[in-house]
Amino acid sequence: MPRRASNEVLLAGILLARIERWLEQEGVFHVAGFGDVALAGELDWEPGAGPVYLRRLADGQLWRADITITARQAEPGEPGTHQQGTA
Repeated sequence: MPRRASNEVLLAGILLARIERWLEQEGVFHVAGFGDVALAGELDWEPGAGPVYLRRLADGQLWRADITITARQAEPGEPGTHQQGTA
């Protein structure tokens, strides 16, 4: 029987897929104080991380953003960990 990936790996993987899809669908987008940018080439994700190449449209400059996503179960007391239904 194939082994199922850990919850951490599954969550990090779907977040990377959503970021990739958003960047591809967005096309050109504006970054305040930086200018308009567009995805420059295909994304080549490794599990949990990957470089994203963006081109600034004003000057054609190529930028690399390294994105790493890790996931873990939240610890008690972290924001958002309160039990629902309690005051």
